[in-house]
Amino acid sequence: MKKHLWTAIRILISLGLIAFILLKVDLKLLLAHLHSTRLAYVVLAVFGYLLIVFICAYRWRLLLRVQEINSEIEYLASLFFIGLFFNNFLPTSFGGDLLRLYYIAEESGKKSESFASILVDRATGFFATLFVAFLALIFLLHQQQGQNMLKIVIIISAIVALLGVLFFSRRIVRRFRFILNLPLIVKIEDKIKKAYNSIYLYRKKPVIIAKTFLISCVIQFLLVTVIYLLALSLRLNLPMLPFFLYVPVISLISMIPISINAWGLQEGSYVVLFGQAGLGKESALALSLFVHFLLVFISLFGGVIFLIQGGRSLKSKKIKPKLKI
Repeated sequence: MKKHLWTAIRILISLGLIAFILLKVDLKLLLAHLHSTRLAYVVLAVFGYLLIVFICAYRWRLLLRVQEINSEIEYLASLFFIGLFFNNFLPTSFGGDLLRLYYIAEESGKKSESFASILVDRATGFFATLFVAFLALIFLLHQQQGQNMLKIVIIISAIVALLGVLFFSRRIVRRFRFILNLPLIVKIEDKIKKAYNSIYLYRKKPVIIAKTFLISCVIQFLLVTVIYLLALSLRLNLPMLPFFLYVPVISLISMIPISINAWGLQEGSYVVLFGQAGLGKESALALSLFVHFLLVFISLFGGVIFLIQGGRSLKSKKIKPKLKI
């Protein structure tokens, strides 16, 4: 009941935010933007996002190899597609990361190691998002929009850096060992220790971390390019540089799990942030809707893959747990 109640609340939040935004914009102007679409740019954006999925799969494969789990890139990409499908068409908290964890852990028999790979995969992507935002911020500091975003980016970066230092310092972690003695935690103490050791293993692989971070930066640059292509398809007259600042920040905001797949939350972020760059409410909302439509379309590939192989056990030769690196 609690699970269904929280899902219902998230749906209401999404609907409420979207309704509020629609009341604030000129619907005729919004529809005019949508009707003036140039399909060539949309096609380029679709291929760009497909490329992003396969690069994400390659990055994850590098992290899995550290845990001695070997998997084919196309298989990992299929899990990303299925995850997108679940995120877009099922209003539940069973996200793409949990789905990836389920399949990889089941087939490799390494639950803690699989969890660690996904967590570090997310973390490198998160840091790369902040890094790209910082780069854009340097070039926009002389403008009002850059000054407005400075505090937000610094606060987020400081929090993330602090958490990273605390987590990877064994001396600090040992001071919190008393948590493992709590009644509900003591039952899974061994699993927590194993998961932490699996994550800590990446500290001994600086080359892999550096490589995955650089790949994550490439992914962020491609993501910004995809969204800029969608802006061009809508004939929006806006330079590309602000996209490198606002798109990463919007990505971070969209991670807040208070709505369904960031519907409403993302739209509001586009309207507020891109408004600082001189983009009208209708234009910003049209762009945000196009981004969502693109994700929904791409996720259909995941639906097809899931119908073909997702409903049955995927155990095959695609996972080779014993890999020496």
